[in-house]
Amino acid sequence: MPSRFLVCVLAAVVVALSASPAAGAPSKPFTMNVAPANEWAGVTDNAYTVTLTNDTKTQELGSADVTVPAAITIVARNGISGPGNVLQLRNLALQPGASATITVGLRMPCVEGVYRWTVQAKQSNDFSGTPGNDLGPVSGTRNTTVDGSCALRFVDQPASAEKNAQIRADAFQPQSTHFVTVEAIDGSPAPQRLTWFTGAITLTSSPSALPSTSSPAIAGLATFSSLSIATSDNYTLHAATTADGVDPGDSGGFQVIGVVEECNPAHCSAQLAGAKSKATLAGTATSGSGFALLSLNLGLDPLTGTGCAGYEPPAAGEYYEFQVTGVTAATTVVVEYTKAAMKTFKGGQSGLEACLGVPGPDSFIAKDGALADSFDYDGDPDNGAEGFAGLLPDCPATPAKPCVLDRSGVAGGGASITIFVPADLGDPRVH
Repeated sequence: MPSRFLVCVLAAVVVALSASPAAGAPSKPFTMNVAPANEWAGVTDNAYTVTLTNDTKTQELGSADVTVPAAITIVARNGISGPGNVLQLRNLALQPGASATITVGLRMPCVEGVYRWTVQAKQSNDFSGTPGNDLGPVSGTRNTTVDGSCALRFVDQPASAEKNAQIRADAFQPQSTHFVTVEAIDGSPAPQRLTWFTGAITLTSSPSALPSTSSPAIAGLATFSSLSIATSDNYTLHAATTADGVDPGDSGGFQVIGVVEECNPAHCSAQLAGAKSKATLAGTATSGSGFALLSLNLGLDPLTGTGCAGYEPPAAGEYYEFQVTGVTAATTVVVEYTKAAMKTFKGGQSGLEACLGVPGPDSFIAKDGALADSFDYDGDPDNGAEGFAGLLPDCPATPAKPCVLDRSGVAGGGASITIFVPADLGDPRVH
């Protein structure tokens, strides 16, 4: 036989074999479907199903090893044995066209993604026999898609506190057992607490002042019984964890106040000193009880507003935020400047002014007789200038609006200015 002819014949045989459906084609197909195909991050599904169907014409599907994706946790095997994430299904005895469904409890990971299941099935009921005893190919829905991500959420929000005092979910109650708490939640549209979560949750503050504080979650809830901040300011807390797929969460805003004193009809005052000035707050509570609050340099200085442009006070950089809370009371604030501060002040005692900033929504009549100018009270340019600031006019005989009551000398060479502020003006600042 000519060699060229032999080569051509062999090539034709190879092509014919590679194109033949019978050459190496599996002949014992089966299907595995897992359901539901989509789950929310972190949820536990106690009724997750796996269905095997024998698609062969003549062979039995007797047993199978089904492997759950490693990131998914088996929480209920319902009597099905197997090592790790393997479900050992035995004595199925599925005839051609027959199906079997098992139900297990699964906990989804917090990391979204597509997780692939694997399976090996055999004709024998006891998963024995050579590789020729295996069934295949396998088809069906063999992915679990996890949507969303888990997150941290404040349950009991931090409330305002005095500096260096314990922060609780009740304002100015350092002895309260109503602690700040944070929960881990799943990724569903109506999130539920992850009662399986036991990771550590860490709190920090913005601005940065709280020492990083961690607490382990118990059944998904972390409790913080020891939180304090040494600097007065406006804060939020930030909760985070190192657990994969768990997004951080932020608290609502709260204040840390320089001085907190009780306010009632018998006593309602607070005092706080800076380097060159001192402020004394007095309220006129007629009933009930609450707190007199006084802080140094808390929030944006009202002197930066256009309503106070041109005024250069004796103690630049020292201003006071004040408030009476829990009771309805008008207040007076006396700001006293040291002799050293007055020496550098060009206007003397009679030139003292009071630059007042309020959060709104209402303005007040300024010294020039017009409404005080708009002022970015919270320092957030994204929400506009929601407050107002301006120099105060002198008070009439019976004051009803913010005004200057008095300018006086102080023993030793200093000077003071006293202002009147009616109730319900929020937490004003004066410079």
